[in-house]
Amino acid sequence: MNNIKKHAIWMKMGYKIQFHDVGIIFDLIFRVAFRYIFLSFLWSSIFQNNSIAGWTDESYRIYIGASTFLSSISSYPNIYFMSMDMKSGNIINYLEKPMYYPYQVIYKNMGICISNVLILAPVFIIYMFISGTSLVGENVLWFIILSILGVITYILFDVLLGLLTFWTENSWGLTLLEGTIFMFFSGRMLPLDFFPEQLGRALRLSPFSGMIYEPVMILINGMGERGHFIIIQLIWILVFYMLIRFVFSKCRNNITIYGG
Repeated sequence: MNNIKKHAIWMKMGYKIQFHDVGIIFDLIFRVAFRYIFLSFLWSSIFQNNSIAGWTDESYRIYIGASTFLSSISSYPNIYFMSMDMKSGNIINYLEKPMYYPYQVIYKNMGICISNVLILAPVFIIYMFISGTSLVGENVLWFIILSILGVITYILFDVLLGLLTFWTENSWGLTLLEGTIFMFFSGRMLPLDFFPEQLGRALRLSPFSGMIYEPVMILINGMGERGHFIIIQLIWILVFYMLIRFVFSKCRNNITIYGG
């Protein structure tokens, strides 16, 4: 009889977990769909009687779809959870394991990004179909390659900022800094073409343009003469990786546990 009760309890817990997961999925889809609708109305009103920086009606629709998709697949709050690991003392449990702590965070993020891609890719495809835009197969292939590099860059940058909570003890300021950089410098809010020429040129050489702007522009215009951005992004990935190794080697020797 006890086994039957235990089984019933586990079944109920399983249903609750599944229901919770479904709620998270629908929340993500709803937020992305709402962003598509909002940006479509906003940009269509802007471009109705104007042509800005040579952008066409179709190009900004592709930009809305692809930029929203890319900005939504990497949405895990690393900085907050890494700071909580420090405050709670749970970081010790990670450091005692043979797995390198930054790798654990990176691998977790990659898994979340893959699941988000599977959830949001159909939404992206539906939006592109409804908006009546057409894509070139070769451009889509290069878009996927640049997007993978961009996601890796974002994860490494996020983890690097998260490691700084070993000293700051708080995640609010770093989270605000990361959100501001990602919003303005990656092309999430608006294409870098709309910035002043000198600033836009500098941002295109930064690691942040490869997170959204460069993959989306390749999707719109093709690779063309943008092949060097792959090399630039690979260099930034290497730089962030080395910085993570360096920063973690310093902070793990100066850990102060407040909990646990």
